[in-house]
Amino acid sequence: MLRILVDRAAHLLRQREFDDIISLDDEGKLNYIQILRYDSIIRRKHKKILWELTELYTRLDAYYSMAMAVRRFDLKFPTFREGNDPYIDVKGLYHIILPQPVAYDMTFDKRRNFLFLTGANMAGKTTFIKAVGVATFLAHLGMGVPAQEMELSFFHGILSNIRCRTISSKAKATSTARYSASKTQSSKSATAKTG
Repeated sequence: MLRILVDRAAHLLRQREFDDIISLDDEGKLNYIQILRYDSIIRRKHKKILWELTELYTRLDAYYSMAMAVRRFDLKFPTFREGNDPYIDVKGLYHIILPQPVAYDMTFDKRRNFLFLTGANMAGKTTFIKAVGVATFLAHLGMGVPAQEMELSFFHGILSNIRCRTISSKAKATSTARYSASKTQSSKSATAKTG
């Protein structure tokens, strides 16, 4: 795929005007007037070529960014399983943006297709759900995944309902109640000292 994109870009760049600009620049003879002249000619004569080159550059830049992410985060490429039954088997799954993530192993298949996730507040339940979703999404993009290894079937979508607003509303209400209680306590203490 990469070779096809690079070859196509090289083919598109084989235009007389592009060669003229490179020659003038190599000779140190490219001035502002010539740049404006060639700019006008190229925009008029090679508009479609410029659009295609921009598209190719965008794709190459995206592939480069994906490759750098795979290297930087030590992502591993998953394998896909054929068949209609949903399947995920992952070892050492972690959340990609945490500095010191906890690794998880999990399997979903035809027999084990339900997960009852419990734990204390701030224990990592939401992080686990996000890690599974992110890894599945990255796998379907053709990227590496944040895990030691992963095998999965093809999915038509990912659906998750994480009620962050409810949690933060409760946390805010608790925080407000604590603040009100401490404020009331402070004003009682101040009244007792002055009274």
